[in-house]
Amino acid sequence: MTFTPDGPATTRCARVPHKELRDEVVEKYHAIEGGEQTLNKLAAYVTEIVRTKTVRNELRLMAGRCLQRVAVAGWVHRSQGLSGN
Repeated sequence: MTFTPDGPATTRCARVPHKELRDEVVEKYHAIEGGEQTLNKLAAYVTEIVRTKTVRNELRLMAGRCLQRVAVAGWVHRSQGLSGN
């Protein structure tokens, strides 16, 4: 099977040795429908991975910014002699 970029989509092509085998696989095993279902599930899975990774990266950035603010606030607090110690 080959995958070729086609704008925002991807064209896929499966090669079989001869037409009779292709027809048998399509009719007997419903290869086209099964292939579409499998590729749709793969697309959903990859989309979820990308979304999850993006969310995780955004959370890391947010946490980093929060920690920086806490560190700066703590530094200002101490530098003004407001430390409880």
